[in-house]
Amino acid sequence: MPTAGAVSESIRIMRTNGWPLWHFASAIDDFDTGVNLCVRGVDKCSAEPVQRAIVNALGGTPPSFYYLPKLIGDQGTDRVQDLLRTCLRRATLFEYIASSLLRKNFGCTSFEMLSSRVEVRSDRRSKILLDHKYLAKLDRQVSTRLDSTTLTDDLELHCRSLDDTITSDYLATHDVGALLTAYPRPLDVHYELVSAMAHERFSHVTPPIGVSATVSLLERSAQDAFEHLVRTGTRPTEAHCTLRWILCGLSTGPDFHSLWNWHRDQGTLDHRLAAARRTITELPGDVS
Repeated sequence: MPTAGAVSESIRIMRTNGWPLWHFASAIDDFDTGVNLCVRGVDKCSAEPVQRAIVNALGGTPPSFYYLPKLIGDQGTDRVQDLLRTCLRRATLFEYIASSLLRKNFGCTSFEMLSSRVEVRSDRRSKILLDHKYLAKLDRQVSTRLDSTTLTDDLELHCRSLDDTITSDYLATHDVGALLTAYPRPLDVHYELVSAMAHERFSHVTPPIGVSATVSLLERSAQDAFEHLVRTGTRPTEAHCTLRWILCGLSTGPDFHSLWNWHRDQGTLDHRLAAARRTITELPGDVS
């Protein structure tokens, strides 16, 4: 097998059990699928001469190889899987890596988009520290561009990683895509919202006086409930928080009209209001 040096040497490409080694399988994949651009971690740089030789031996044209450093966290450890477990969207991680290959960050979320806009350059550093501030900014931006199916799939995968079967079951029986699309936020915020409803969990913020009457009014109209709160002296911003608390268990979240309409469309409004009533009866003090 010819290598970069002047002297050829034998390169092992198969395991003793007959399975191909990675550098052989990778070269065959590149050859079969017509890959002409390969971007990978700098730790795979040593495999390039072997893979070039394999593709040449098959009569093909090896791809152009470029390399990026390994992403590490503050403690110097590999953080990619950790990032995915901590609510970072897959599309965000893709865009973070892809942005180092682009003329300008165009918001690429697929390899098709990336390949048409790429300006490749290698970064031969072995490691690079993750820019958490930039990642958080990207995550907020990416969340506004994803469709309802992707938002739901991301949330379902995250629930599985947490072994949260209650929220997973809720996703299987409720179409949350429209709600998530109306409330474009990072994955951790979406999880907080949907898991609170799935677990019938209410925040520890005690609702203001008059919330019991508000729950009853919500059976008929979200606007009637809001106007009732304002007429009884509640400031509009506080009224919004109260209605959200009833409809999703949190004092912050989507617009209360969006929540009310979503529960009505899902056929869960009565169930949700019943859960709020049970919680109200358990709260200290008079909230009637």
